[in-house]
Amino acid sequence: MSEERLYEYQMLRDEIMSVIKDQHNLSIFSITVTITILTYALSAKDRSAYLFAVPLLLLLPTAMKIHELKSDIMDICSYLAVRGENRDGIYWETMLNAYRKEKVKRRDKIVTFFQCSELPLLGMTCILLYCRDLFIKQLYTAAPISGQVGYVIVLIIIVVMDILMFFLTFNYVNMNHTEIDKRKRKWERLLKKQEK
Repeated sequence: MSEERLYEYQMLRDEIMSVIKDQHNLSIFSITVTITILTYALSAKDRSAYLFAVPLLLLLPTAMKIHELKSDIMDICSYLAVRGENRDGIYWETMLNAYRKEKVKRRDKIVTFFQCSELPLLGMTCILLYCRDLFIKQLYTAAPISGQVGYVIVLIIIVVMDILMFFLTFNYVNMNHTEIDKRKRKWERLLKKQEK
């Protein structure tokens, strides 16, 4: 492997590590802010059920950004496997992809899902607290549910938002073992066009 190619390889591996760190920091930040809002909402004497819906305004964009970051990682990995690895060089990405394929055969997707589903589960917690607060308010005020149209509309919206988060989480590109092969073929085509 030439010195330039090795430098590019190391630089892109560093980029992968940076993106992974960004992903973790974003997740930790969102969890911290969500827990802070929920703690405040639970401790407030005169609270609105809407407070329990607020974290979903942070959680959904965070889940979307993490999905994008994971996709970026797979793009870099596939590029490295095509461009940066050869018979005399490093085989990290190629071996990692082979390992992922083997691991996916043995591992249940549900287990994988729960390993990376903290954001949708937090969203589900927000929904349950929202419903609990709405139900308690309904008991004490004895108002008909038709008088609570705003609460019902918000409930529908936050449930849809959480379903979208579950979908994004369950469809992370690194959960699909064939995804890197597709991306590698894309890079191979692009590099062949560039060489012409």
